[in-house]
Amino acid sequence: MFATTVILATLFATEVAYGAPGLSLSVSAPASIDGVDNFKVTATLTNTGGETLKLLNDPRGPLSQIPTDTFSILSSTGSSPSFNGVKAKYVPSNVIKENRNGSFTVLEPGKSVSIEHDLSAAYNFTTAGEGAYTVEARNLFHFVDANTGKAVPVQAASSKFQVASLTGKLAVARPPVAASKIIRRGLRKRTGFVGCNDDQINQVFEAIPVTQGYVAESLQYLQANPGATERYITWFGEFTKDRHSLVTSQYQRLTENDYPNYTFDCTCTDEGVYAFVNIDDFGVVHLCGAFWRAPVSGTDSKGGTILHEASHFRLNAQTQDNAYGQSACQSLAQSDPDAAIANADSHEYFGENTPALP
Repeated sequence: MFATTVILATLFATEVAYGAPGLSLSVSAPASIDGVDNFKVTATLTNTGGETLKLLNDPRGPLSQIPTDTFSILSSTGSSPSFNGVKAKYVPSNVIKENRNGSFTVLEPGKSVSIEHDLSAAYNFTTAGEGAYTVEARNLFHFVDANTGKAVPVQAASSKFQVASLTGKLAVARPPVAASKIIRRGLRKRTGFVGCNDDQINQVFEAIPVTQGYVAESLQYLQANPGATERYITWFGEFTKDRHSLVTSQYQRLTENDYPNYTFDCTCTDEGVYAFVNIDDFGVVHLCGAFWRAPVSGTDSKGGTILHEASHFRLNAQTQDNAYGQSACQSLAQSDPDAAIANADSHEYFGENTPALP
């Protein structure tokens, strides 16, 4: 039984000059939680500024219900649950260019939006254990500048809340896709499809050889070029032998994947996201709206998207989503090479190599 729901985090009172963008973010939850499958929180975002904000529904943040690593969670003993949710491909500049209504949340001054999140879909509390938890939502958002059409960052004033008690079940098993829902197509009927129509199946079959070509060429390039090159530095930053060796080993594992034996799930309805995977659900890729509008090859392509998602799997490179889009990835390479070699989009853009770099 849930105790009476209490809001332990209140909105910050922010004095903002007219026209200046401002947001506040609060999180509410039941005072006690009986079983992690009941650990649901509500994130409420309020426009405290003087202008209407057109906010991107970035899958890494609380405006999206895709179970990414959206929350910072800490127990009273200093432990955190392990993340076992999903990683997604998303390109903010393309979202703005396409301007689809479902990809944005529009907030007028003084207005709020509330989104419920099921923490059991993204976190395993087995190691952290029972007890009180402090939770904070990711508070970096981006809005579309009406004059430039560019994404502008804005940090919400955020607050934490404390759950009085989490007891009982501490993890939820994620059931595999039922075999009855998987359609096998292709040579020897190896490739699995869930909820895909014939046109979508054909598009995936066109993309798979592109992915295979990207990872094979990337590995060959790295083995043939054991030093600093323009292509390497652009996407992975300052050259060191150790970093180059790690990137090479990551592409080595990617070349060993049997991509025609993957399962592709077409039931995702998010128009702004390309695809997502659960890092421990090896070989299962969920394809979303932006994937079907992407070219087969080239920048942010279908073939590149599959490479991006494959790199997330724990058995491959276990990459993160530290930066999205070519410009942000190039900046990441210059500012933080260690983060770049662990970034999924950086691996994708190195593989796509569009425009081609020597």
